[in-house]
Amino acid sequence: MSSLNVAVVGATGLVGRKLLQVLEERRFPVAELRLLASARSAGRSMKFNGKEYPVRKLESGSFEGVELALFSAGAFGNGAIVRYTPLGKFLPHHRTNSPMNIMYCLTSSRHN
Repeated sequence: MSSLNVAVVGATGLVGRKLLQVLEERRFPVAELRLLASARSAGRSMKFNGKEYPVRKLESGSFEGVELALFSAGAFGNGAIVRYTPLGKFLPHHRTNSPMNIMYCLTSSRHN
């Protein structure tokens, strides 16, 4: 499998940290990693595969070039998917503030 550009939304939370741990343990092929979170967590840095990565605020454009997005965004609720990703236009019924953890895969045509 070729490396993918990966985003983790809610990266600083318990589930987000666990997602990163599993990706690392499984040696998932990551070309570029974007750690996304609320404004409160932005500016921190986190380690992945021995390298420090900055945590960025989730906003419009956060998913440009991302091929796989993992969501564990309890603070954002399901609204993060609706507001910030191309999937939002397909998921209007998910507009809630539920702390439900969601994982969706966004792929580019080069992997189809």
